[in-house]
Amino acid sequence: MLRSVTLDSAYPVVEANPFYPLMIPEARRAFNRACDRSVTCHRAAPGSSWARIGAAARYLRRHAVTGMTRDPYGDRVRTRVGVNQLIELVNYAGADSGVYREFDPAIRALLGRSHDAVPLLRLAAQEIFPTENSGPVKSFNAGLYEATTCLDYPQPFSYRSSMARRRAEYARAVASLPRNAFAPFTVHEWVTEPEEEFDACLSWPAPARRDPPITTPAPYAPKSLPVLVLSGDLDSLTTPAEGAWTAKEMGPSARWILIRNDTHVNAMDDTFGCAQGLVRQFMAAPATLRKINASCAKSTPEVRVLGTFASRLAQVTPATAAPGNQAGAAGLRLAAVAATVVGDADWRWYYGDGVHGWGLRGGTFSFAGPARRTQITFRGDRWTSDTSVRGYAVWNRVAGRLAAWLTVTAPDGRQAVLHVRYRDYVPHAQAHVDGTFGGQRVAAVLPAP
Repeated sequence: MLRSVTLDSAYPVVEANPFYPLMIPEARRAFNRACDRSVTCHRAAPGSSWARIGAAARYLRRHAVTGMTRDPYGDRVRTRVGVNQLIELVNYAGADSGVYREFDPAIRALLGRSHDAVPLLRLAAQEIFPTENSGPVKSFNAGLYEATTCLDYPQPFSYRSSMARRRAEYARAVASLPRNAFAPFTVHEWVTEPEEEFDACLSWPAPARRDPPITTPAPYAPKSLPVLVLSGDLDSLTTPAEGAWTAKEMGPSARWILIRNDTHVNAMDDTFGCAQGLVRQFMAAPATLRKINASCAKSTPEVRVLGTFASRLAQVTPATAAPGNQAGAAGLRLAAVAATVVGDADWRWYYGDGVHGWGLRGGTFSFAGPARRTQITFRGDRWTSDTSVRGYAVWNRVAGRLAAWLTVTAPDGRQAVLHVRYRDYVPHAQAHVDGTFGGQRVAAVLPAP
């Protein structure tokens, strides 16, 4: 009676390594892809994003960073970022493009001359997939996830063993791992990172009966059963290679589609509508699986990785002057701050309560109104420590269009009155800024934030 199967972010049931060694190589490729595809990141930091993560690991082993920041709900929290938290962020990125957006520039801010830890502390305090008090089972539930992990996933020990033997088997499995299996992190750092908890199932009760997930050899799907398999090419948790492997194991009735610039779980949390649209078409007419036009999967917008986190206006990369511009470097820097503040609020909406927001270095913003006309009100938002932004933006979250009317106060007290506009859901989007500063016209363009 089974009509069709959709496997979103799948990996093969024959995967037998409980330490998931494919995650690190895929994370390396994904971080490099994300920066290379983002105009601002590629210009500001050519080279390997993963090499910079390695440099951060070496730095944080010696100098863990601790400081106060705000979590997405506004609570001031003391946050510590050491190697464990660095590994957490690497893993979170596979399911959260916001980490790709900010991780590399936050590392560069920390490792720069001023050792600016503010962006990294804020990033470490955000969490789009909370594992505590995680809500109803129909959405995501931490207890159900733990049960699935312990009963369906491979373990580095046998449930038939006593507790003492389980620990010994686990220790032997860890000791057998190649020394550089998780570089730039050590084996010990990787397996003891709290969010991964590779030993979390040691005390899980042995199943009452053996119930392996599959007992027949591949192919697993009958030729008459259409199977759609989706993967994101920035997903380091269930990697693209594993998605392709899964489709091959399902058999000739399966089709694998790779969604460019997407992370873990493609159709359920789909901003752009591509993966969700493919699934809807498939569910409506499974027999047409081979004929479904999947060209959108190759044209989803890139993650707009930030170029830099500037602590002061003088460090901000100026916007590019457009025809008619009269403003100098200071005015173009203020234009860049205005656009960046709007983009920052846009991204912050996904992490908090959808009502309140806090600027990177001070001030607030708030959201009100329906999805097609959400107003964002800025009250002294400080992207850099020496500038302040007030005003409002109108955000169509359905169409991905933003327009803002802002006043940006410079360090010397002068004000730029600016209009910012850009489209959010198109590849390589451009933000346009016009207005006045010091009696001169501002006309500028820059990559959308």
